[in-house]
Amino acid sequence: MQVLLAHSMIFLFSTLIFLEYVNLSINHFSGIIPLEIGKLTNLVRLDLSNNYISGTIPPQIDSLTKLGTFHISMNQLNGSIPKEIGYLRSLTRLALNTNLLEGSIPTSLGNLNNLTYLCLYGNRLSGSIPVEIGKLVNLIKTYLGSNQLAGHIPPEIGNLINVRVFSASSNEIYGPIPVEKAKMQTLEVLDLSDNLLEGEIPEQLVYLSNLVWLDLSYNRLTGCIPEGRQFVNFGENSYAFQSNIGLHGYPVTRRCHNKGVEEGNDTSSLLDQEINSQFLIEWKPILLGYGCGLCIGFSIGYFTISTGNPKWLSKFIEEYEHTITTQRRKKQQGQRDNRRGNNQQSQRDNKRRNNHFYEVLKIRSFNLSSILIFSLL
Repeated sequence: MQVLLAHSMIFLFSTLIFLEYVNLSINHFSGIIPLEIGKLTNLVRLDLSNNYISGTIPPQIDSLTKLGTFHISMNQLNGSIPKEIGYLRSLTRLALNTNLLEGSIPTSLGNLNNLTYLCLYGNRLSGSIPVEIGKLVNLIKTYLGSNQLAGHIPPEIGNLINVRVFSASSNEIYGPIPVEKAKMQTLEVLDLSDNLLEGEIPEQLVYLSNLVWLDLSYNRLTGCIPEGRQFVNFGENSYAFQSNIGLHGYPVTRRCHNKGVEEGNDTSSLLDQEINSQFLIEWKPILLGYGCGLCIGFSIGYFTISTGNPKWLSKFIEEYEHTITTQRRKKQQGQRDNRRGNNQQSQRDNKRRNNHFYEVLKIRSFNLSSILIFSLL
């Protein structure tokens, strides 16, 4: 059964002015946050999360100057985040996530220089990420995802030198990833997925030595994916770079060199081109063999007709074929002794078989040309 928070807590908030800790989380409270909350000037911790509280956050919270923890997540709060929240200079944890809050993130949030935990996830916040967020140098975890934030990521974000988690996924943020993010050396989790980010991934991000989770998927990023150092952790099983059509390099494509792709995931077309090219190149000696054989055949035919003695030609052909076959076997034995690795040996075997085929074909073409001449005689 739901209990109206306003009626049940007005008396509490009006009389217990020395109250320091209020935890009413995970209940069935409904209604609004009473304005009398501003009278609890000694309050250190306020947790109203996971209820059915609606209405707005009252601006009277500006008098809670000793408040260190303010959790009102997972409710049905609407309206905007009041600018008066910037007066809570003692605040270390602020969780307003999973509500129906609208409007922009107030710039006064930059006054909370003791803040270590900021969670605005799962609201309807719009506008851009304020540059003042760069003043929160003690921030460790930041969750801005699943809102309607737009604009660029401010370069001042690089001032968050103690942040470990930064998530701004599922927004409408556009523009490049600022190079200044490389200054966040303590960063362990970076999630900018499902936005409209453009441009290249800064090469400097590979130097984030503590980075264990990276998600840049579902954006419009282009260019080569940086390689080496911390990026080796984001291999074939990682979703870090998927659904960025303009991205090249491992693991999206096999290789990226000089800002261009050498090999892609689908190599069948390239393989077909290579085979066709090799086919055209390797048939040249065959045609040459036929031409030479034909010329030599006509010459020998003319000489044979003149002398009237064709037997020596048959013997010459047999001896020539035997000599070539013997030399080929010796060469094959030498290559088998010097092979290095299965891949290299396979390539040599293929090439050797092809060369042998071409040599025999040359001989056969020579013989065929000669036989054709004699048959004509």
